[in-house]
Amino acid sequence: MKVISSKIRAIRKTGIDFRINNGIRDFAVSIDKDEIKFKDLINHDVAIKVYVLSANCCKTIPMYILETGVNEENDKEAFEMLDVLIKNHEDELKSKFTDWYGYITL
Repeated sequence: MKVISSKIRAIRKTGIDFRINNGIRDFAVSIDKDEIKFKDLINHDVAIKVYVLSANCCKTIPMYILETGVNEENDKEAFEMLDVLIKNHEDELKSKFTDWYGYITL
């Protein structure tokens, strides 16, 4: 998936949430893993879901656009997108995964 702009929305103990734009539409990206570490991102040892919130007259429903674990093509596309997100936000992600001594917690 093409990423024109991205923003980190939240870094949680169980994952990271991004907001990305592909030039046409905004998408939400959820990267999940219990006790996530920076090395999990680098090694692609995470579950990725890309979705858009579709508004109806009465409710909002997430529509999944891309999800890892479905097929090999989706996995490849999702992990390529993850590499772009890591490249764009490397300093911010490393600072969130840094311990008291200044070492990146791998």
